[in-house]
Amino acid sequence: MLRHLGSIGLILIIGAPFARADTMGLSVNGFPTTYTPGSTLTFEVEITGAADLNAYNVGLELNSSKGTAGNDFYFEGSPSTYRPLAGTNRYVFDSGPAVSPVGFVATADKIASTNTALLNLSDFLYEGEFVSDASPDAMLATVVIGTTAGAGDLTLSFDGSVLELLAPNGQAVPAFSTLEANLNSFNPPPAVAVPEPASFTLLCAPMLAGIVIGLVGYGFRRRRQSRSLHLAGDTTHYIDDETDSQVDGPTILSLPSCWTKSARRAA
Repeated sequence: MLRHLGSIGLILIIGAPFARADTMGLSVNGFPTTYTPGSTLTFEVEITGAADLNAYNVGLELNSSKGTAGNDFYFEGSPSTYRPLAGTNRYVFDSGPAVSPVGFVATADKIASTNTALLNLSDFLYEGEFVSDASPDAMLATVVIGTTAGAGDLTLSFDGSVLELLAPNGQAVPAFSTLEANLNSFNPPPAVAVPEPASFTLLCAPMLAGIVIGLVGYGFRRRRQSRSLHLAGDTTHYIDDETDSQVDGPTILSLPSCWTKSARRAA
Protein backbone atom coordinates (compact mmCIF):
# COMPACT_ATOMS: atom_id res chain seq x y z
CA MET A 1 0.00 0.00 0.00
CA LEU A 2 2.75 2.46 0.97
CA ARG A 3 4.68 1.51 -2.16
CA HIS A 4 1.70 2.43 -4.35
CA LEU A 5 1.20 5.74 -2.52
CA GLY A 6 4.88 6.55 -2.98
CA SER A 7 4.63 5.84 -6.71
CA ILE A 8 1.58 8.08 -7.03
CA GLY A 9 3.35 10.88 -5.16
CA LEU A 10 6.39 10.55 -7.45
CA ILE A 11 4.18 10.76 -10.53
CA LEU A 12 2.47 13.90 -9.18
CA ILE A 13 5.81 15.56 -8.39
CA ILE A 14 7.25 14.74 -11.83
CA GLY A 15 4.05 15.68 -13.65
CA ALA A 16 3.52 19.06 -11.93
CA PRO A 17 6.13 21.03 -13.92
CA PHE A 18 4.76 19.69 -17.20
CA ALA A 19 1.24 20.73 -16.22
CA ARG A 20 2.46 24.27 -15.48
CA ALA A 21 4.41 24.46 -18.73
CA ASP A 22 1.23 23.79 -20.68
CA THR A 23 -0.59 26.70 -18.99
CA MET A 24 -0.63 29.99 -20.90
CA GLY A 25 -2.61 33.11 -20.13
CA LEU A 26 -2.94 36.81 -20.87
CA SER A 27 -3.49 39.52 -18.27
CA VAL A 28 -3.87 43.27 -17.88
CA ASN A 29 -2.03 44.95 -15.02
CA GLY A 30 -2.86 48.52 -13.94
CA PHE A 31 -6.10 49.14 -15.83
CA PRO A 32 -8.10 51.30 -13.35
CA THR A 33 -11.56 50.59 -12.00
CA THR A 34 -12.33 54.35 -11.98
CA TYR A 35 -10.89 57.25 -13.96
CA THR A 36 -11.51 60.92 -14.77
CA PRO A 37 -12.62 61.59 -18.39
CA GLY A 38 -9.98 63.72 -20.08
CA SER A 39 -7.09 61.87 -18.43
CA THR A 40 -4.60 59.36 -19.89
CA LEU A 41 -4.69 55.70 -18.86
CA THR A 42 -1.53 53.57 -18.80
CA PHE A 43 -1.36 49.84 -18.10
CA GLU A 44 0.60 46.71 -18.97
CA VAL A 45 -0.34 43.66 -21.03
CA GLU A 46 1.36 40.48 -19.84
CA ILE A 47 1.61 36.86 -20.93
CA THR A 48 2.10 33.81 -18.73
CA GLY A 49 3.68 30.48 -19.66
CA ALA A 50 5.14 31.62 -23.00
CA ALA A 51 8.06 29.16 -23.11
CA ASP A 52 7.24 27.93 -26.66
CA LEU A 53 6.35 31.34 -28.10
CA ASN A 54 8.44 33.06 -30.77
CA ALA A 55 5.86 35.24 -32.62
CA TYR A 56 2.57 36.80 -31.59
CA ASN A 57 -0.26 39.15 -32.45
CA VAL A 58 -2.51 40.19 -29.54
CA GLY A 59 -5.50 42.46 -30.15
CA LEU A 60 -7.35 44.72 -27.71
CA GLU A 61 -10.79 46.30 -28.01
CA LEU A 62 -11.96 49.42 -26.18
CA ASN A 63 -15.60 50.51 -25.85
CA SER A 64 -17.22 53.41 -24.00
CA SER A 65 -20.72 53.99 -22.64
CA LYS A 66 -20.70 57.33 -24.50
CA GLY A 67 -18.49 59.32 -26.84
CA THR A 68 -16.90 58.46 -30.19
CA ALA A 69 -14.04 56.02 -30.77
CA GLY A 70 -11.00 57.82 -32.16
CA ASN A 71 -12.17 61.17 -30.77
CA ASP A 72 -13.30 60.79 -27.14
CA PHE A 73 -11.44 57.55 -26.40
CA TYR A 74 -8.62 55.92 -28.34
CA PHE A 75 -5.50 53.79 -28.14
CA GLU A 76 -2.10 55.36 -28.66
CA GLY A 77 -0.02 53.32 -31.11
CA SER A 78 3.78 53.16 -31.34
CA PRO A 79 5.84 54.80 -29.95
CA SER A 80 3.48 55.92 -27.13
CA THR A 81 2.55 52.28 -26.58
CA TYR A 82 5.88 50.48 -26.27
CA ARG A 83 7.52 47.19 -25.37
CA PRO A 84 9.97 46.92 -22.45
CA LEU A 85 13.52 47.92 -23.27
CA ALA A 86 15.94 45.18 -24.29
CA GLY A 87 18.00 43.87 -21.40
CA THR A 88 15.40 44.60 -18.73
CA ASN A 89 14.35 40.92 -18.65
CA ARG A 90 10.72 41.98 -18.78
CA TYR A 91 9.95 41.53 -22.45
CA VAL A 92 8.82 38.10 -23.60
CA PHE A 93 11.73 37.80 -26.06
CA ASP A 94 14.49 39.38 -23.98
CA SER A 95 16.34 36.07 -23.72
CA GLY A 96 15.84 35.18 -27.37
CA PRO A 97 18.41 35.48 -30.21
CA ALA A 98 20.62 38.57 -30.06
CA VAL A 99 18.80 40.54 -32.76
CA SER A 100 18.01 44.27 -32.70
CA PRO A 101 14.54 44.61 -31.09
CA VAL A 102 12.74 46.19 -34.03
CA GLY A 103 10.04 43.58 -34.41
CA PHE A 104 7.51 45.05 -31.96
CA VAL A 105 4.71 47.18 -33.42
CA ALA A 106 1.60 48.67 -31.78
CA THR A 107 -1.04 49.63 -34.34
CA ALA A 108 -4.09 51.66 -33.28
CA ASP A 109 -7.34 51.66 -35.27
CA LYS A 110 -11.12 51.86 -34.80
CA ILE A 111 -14.34 50.30 -36.10
CA ALA A 112 -16.65 53.23 -36.83
CA SER A 113 -19.81 51.13 -37.21
CA THR A 114 -19.47 49.63 -33.73
CA ASN A 115 -17.77 52.64 -32.13
CA THR A 116 -14.89 50.40 -30.99
CA ALA A 117 -11.25 51.40 -30.69
CA LEU A 118 -8.69 48.72 -31.60
CA LEU A 119 -5.04 48.02 -30.83
CA ASN A 120 -2.81 45.28 -32.26
CA LEU A 121 0.37 44.31 -30.41
CA SER A 122 2.66 42.17 -32.56
CA ASP A 123 6.22 40.93 -32.87
CA PHE A 124 7.20 38.48 -35.63
CA LEU A 125 10.93 39.22 -35.55
CA TYR A 126 11.81 35.78 -34.19
CA GLU A 127 9.30 33.83 -36.28
CA GLY A 128 10.76 30.45 -37.19
CA GLU A 129 13.56 30.69 -34.63
CA PHE A 130 13.68 28.64 -31.45
CA VAL A 131 13.14 30.78 -28.34
CA SER A 132 12.91 28.06 -25.71
CA ASP A 133 14.10 30.16 -22.78
CA ALA A 134 11.59 33.01 -23.08
CA SER A 135 10.44 34.33 -19.71
CA PRO A 136 7.48 32.33 -18.34
CA ASP A 137 5.86 35.52 -16.95
CA ALA A 138 6.63 38.45 -19.19
CA MET A 139 5.31 41.70 -20.59
CA LEU A 140 4.16 42.33 -24.11
CA ALA A 141 3.70 46.11 -23.88
CA THR A 142 2.90 49.21 -21.86
CA VAL A 143 -0.34 50.47 -23.43
CA VAL A 144 -1.58 54.07 -23.43
CA ILE A 145 -5.24 55.16 -23.81
CA GLY A 146 -6.26 58.78 -24.36
CA THR A 147 -9.68 60.17 -23.36
CA THR A 148 -11.58 63.45 -23.50
CA ALA A 149 -14.31 64.85 -21.24
CA GLY A 150 -16.85 63.24 -23.60
CA ALA A 151 -15.82 59.66 -22.74
CA GLY A 152 -17.87 57.44 -20.42
CA ASP A 153 -17.30 54.10 -18.71
CA LEU A 154 -14.54 52.17 -20.53
CA THR A 155 -14.60 48.43 -21.26
CA LEU A 156 -11.34 46.72 -22.30
CA SER A 157 -11.22 43.21 -23.77
CA PHE A 158 -8.95 40.89 -25.74
CA ASP A 159 -9.85 40.44 -29.42
CA GLY A 160 -9.94 36.75 -30.29
CA SER A 161 -10.41 37.40 -34.02
CA VAL A 162 -6.77 38.52 -34.47
CA LEU A 163 -5.07 36.46 -31.74
CA GLU A 164 -1.95 34.58 -32.88
CA LEU A 165 0.55 32.82 -30.61
CA LEU A 166 3.03 30.90 -32.74
CA ALA A 167 5.62 28.24 -31.95
CA PRO A 168 8.91 27.94 -33.88
CA ASN A 169 7.28 25.54 -36.38
CA GLY A 170 4.83 28.28 -37.42
CA GLN A 171 1.87 26.57 -35.78
CA ALA A 172 -0.10 27.69 -32.76
CA VAL A 173 1.56 26.99 -29.42
CA PRO A 174 0.28 23.80 -27.71
CA ALA A 175 -1.79 25.68 -25.11
CA PHE A 176 -3.41 28.03 -27.64
CA SER A 177 -6.80 26.30 -27.88
CA THR A 178 -7.26 26.38 -24.10
CA LEU A 179 -6.27 30.03 -23.89
CA GLU A 180 -8.56 30.96 -26.78
CA ALA A 181 -11.53 29.19 -25.17
CA ASN A 182 -11.02 31.13 -21.94
CA LEU A 183 -10.04 34.48 -23.49
CA ASN A 184 -12.91 36.43 -21.89
CA SER A 185 -11.75 35.40 -18.42
CA PHE A 186 -8.60 37.49 -18.89
CA ASN A 187 -10.52 40.75 -19.46
CA PRO A 188 -10.24 43.34 -16.65
CA PRO A 189 -13.25 44.99 -14.94
CA PRO A 190 -14.57 48.19 -16.60
CA ALA A 191 -13.16 51.62 -15.74
CA VAL A 192 -16.04 53.73 -14.39
CA ALA A 193 -15.97 57.43 -15.32
CA VAL A 194 -15.87 59.76 -12.31
CA PRO A 195 -16.20 63.56 -12.85
CA GLU A 196 -13.52 65.91 -11.52
CA PRO A 197 -14.18 67.34 -8.03
CA ALA A 198 -13.61 70.85 -9.43
CA SER A 199 -16.31 70.34 -12.05
CA PHE A 200 -18.71 69.08 -9.40
CA THR A 201 -17.99 72.13 -7.23
CA LEU A 202 -18.57 74.51 -10.14
CA LEU A 203 -21.84 72.72 -10.85
CA CYS A 204 -23.02 73.13 -7.25
CA ALA A 205 -21.67 76.68 -6.69
CA PRO A 206 -24.81 78.55 -7.93
CA MET A 207 -27.06 76.40 -5.74
CA LEU A 208 -24.84 76.94 -2.68
CA ALA A 209 -24.72 80.69 -3.34
CA GLY A 210 -28.52 80.81 -3.50
CA ILE A 211 -28.80 79.00 -0.17
CA VAL A 212 -26.33 81.39 1.51
CA ILE A 213 -28.09 84.48 0.13
CA GLY A 214 -31.46 83.12 1.28
CA LEU A 215 -30.17 82.49 4.80
CA VAL A 216 -28.62 85.95 5.05
CA GLY A 217 -31.82 87.59 3.81
CA TYR A 218 -33.90 85.58 6.25
CA GLY A 219 -31.60 86.58 9.15
CA PHE A 220 -31.78 90.26 8.15
CA ARG A 221 -35.58 90.18 8.02
CA ARG A 222 -35.77 88.47 11.42
CA ARG A 223 -33.46 91.10 12.89
CA ARG A 224 -35.59 93.97 11.56
CA GLN A 225 -38.77 92.31 12.88
CA SER A 226 -37.18 91.84 16.31
CA ARG A 227 -36.02 95.45 16.41
CA SER A 228 -39.48 96.70 15.41
CA LEU A 229 -41.13 94.67 18.15
CA HIS A 230 -38.62 95.95 20.69
CA LEU A 231 -39.27 99.58 19.83
CA ALA A 232 -43.05 99.09 19.79
CA GLY A 233 -43.03 97.61 23.29
CA ASP A 234 -40.70 100.20 24.90
CA THR A 235 -41.32 103.87 24.05
CA THR A 236 -38.94 105.20 26.75
CA HIS A 237 -35.65 104.18 25.18
CA TYR A 238 -33.01 106.75 26.25
CA ILE A 239 -29.47 107.70 25.43
CA ASP A 240 -27.29 109.00 28.23
CA ASP A 241 -25.69 112.14 26.74
CA GLU A 242 -23.58 112.65 29.87
CA THR A 243 -21.70 109.37 29.60
CA ASP A 244 -22.20 108.99 25.84
CA SER A 245 -22.99 105.30 26.28
CA GLN A 246 -25.71 103.24 24.63
CA VAL A 247 -28.41 101.43 26.55
CA ASP A 248 -28.93 97.79 25.62
CA GLY A 249 -29.06 97.47 21.87
CA PRO A 250 -29.08 99.81 18.91
CA THR A 251 -31.19 102.99 18.88
CA ILE A 252 -32.88 104.81 16.06
CA LEU A 253 -32.41 108.56 16.63
CA SER A 254 -35.03 109.56 14.07
CA LEU A 255 -37.88 108.17 16.17
CA PRO A 256 -39.70 110.58 18.55
CA SER A 257 -39.51 108.06 21.39
CA CYS A 258 -35.70 108.41 21.63
CA TRP A 259 -35.04 111.22 24.24
CA THR A 260 -31.95 112.40 26.02
CA LYS A 261 -32.10 112.99 29.79
CA SER A 262 -31.42 116.73 29.41
CA ALA A 263 -34.29 117.06 26.94
CA ARG A 264 -36.55 115.18 29.34
CA ARG A 265 -35.66 117.58 32.28
CA ALA A 266 -36.31 120.60 30.09
CA ALA A 267 -39.71 119.25 29.17
